[in-house]
Amino acid sequence: MDRRWLVAMIFLGACCGCRSMPAGGPAAEVTSTDARTVYETVLRSAYVHEPSGVFEGTKRFVVDPNYHWRADEGWSHEDRPRGVPQDAWQSWYAASRRGGRLPRDLEPGLPLSWFSNAEFHRLPESGGMEMRWPAFHKRFPGSSGHIQLSRIGWSRDGTTALVYGFVGSGSLSASGDLFVLRRTADGWRLMKSHNFAMA
Repeated sequence: MDRRWLVAMIFLGACCGCRSMPAGGPAAEVTSTDARTVYETVLRSAYVHEPSGVFEGTKRFVVDPNYHWRADEGWSHEDRPRGVPQDAWQSWYAASRRGGRLPRDLEPGLPLSWFSNAEFHRLPESGGMEMRWPAFHKRFPGSSGHIQLSRIGWSRDGTTALVYGFVGSGSLSASGDLFVLRRTADGWRLMKSHNFAMA
């Protein structure tokens, strides 16, 4: 073999061996159990409603199995919740733009029905402003609405998680919130929410 080729190959191998791993994602270990627990915490903490008027209280969750929300590039720094680590925001921003499906083994403490946005739009319309919502509530009595959740963004140290959630329960009843969760000695806790959309 030509000595020039041999030297080039040795040099290339040394460079490749010294190259660092690309940045991104949590440096601390985050498991599938963490992800499942974060989603369960969001459901229990944000989407269980007490009885009010004719509503008897939340008896079940109805969740879209597909990840929801594509982060808007137009969001300004002023739109972001205060006190959230920048790396957690960046992780959520990147993760929320990918498709996929939520973990199917969630156990949030109440019965859970998977119901996609496509299935919702196949429900019969009732006419008027309420459109498909009467059919939805007839099919899922006791639900707090149709819930859609994003992928999770993680801080590099694995102690902060961000999830965007959207819930609709009527033509003029919907809310979109970014939830901030922290890992504690007792597990994941919802620390704050930041509302981005409400009807």
